[in-house]
Amino acid sequence: MHEIKFPYFALVDYEGSKNKPLYYDIAHIYHRIYTKLAEPKLADKLLEIYKAKANLPDNFDKIFLAILGARICGGFFDCLVNKDSTDLYLYRQLLNKYLSNIK
Repeated sequence: MHEIKFPYFALVDYEGSKNKPLYYDIAHIYHRIYTKLAEPKLADKLLEIYKAKANLPDNFDKIFLAILGARICGGFFDCLVNKDSTDLYLYRQLLNKYLSNIK
């Protein structure tokens, strides 16, 4: 058994973990930080750290982008139909960034 030395930090999120696709949680938090908190740089930093620390497969970006695309569509819908207070500029910015990564 490994001894855990402090300070040691871990974040575990099991919210809605049953019926969600792989990497849904990281796409969800990335999307929320980017749009709801209006912190694109922080969202990018979180994803950068996640990718550096997690043992991810070679196809992570492809899977992540598919999930993120669905999150962006849902966010646009909420913003337009439900009159969400999130600035549409952030959604457009994220969508353009997303589309530039699609190969």
